[in-house]
Amino acid sequence: EQFRQSVETLLAEAVVPPLSAAAAARRLGCTSATLARLHPEAYRSAIERYRSWRTQQSEARVAQLAADMRQIMAQLDAADIYPAAKRVRPLLPYPIHPRNNQFNRLRHQFLLELGWSLGGTRLTAS
Repeated sequence: EQFRQSVETLLAEAVVPPLSAAAAARRLGCTSATLARLHPEAYRSAIERYRSWRTQQSEARVAQLAADMRQIMAQLDAADIYPAAKRVRPLLPYPIHPRNNQFNRLRHQFLLELGWSLGGTRLTAS
């Protein structure tokens, strides 16, 4: 009973970031398998809350990357400079790996919106 109350109290805390199931189990002094076995609904709740928070954080990072890239690529386009990845990445306010999928996907999307081909030729007159 005391363990159940500890679980409910711990999971009811509104901490940011929310505790993962493993972190909650460590705080309670048990393993995540024990927590899942003794309180499966609390375990699933912790997993869902943490997963939801991680998804929100990921979406926020991608939205910020898109906003930063749109601004940088528009500036390069206004100067009639092809917005190549090697020109865009150094202008971002944070480092990004050259093989970052979101970066490359967004760059290709913005290139088409700005009227550039992937090869560096202008598709439409500016």
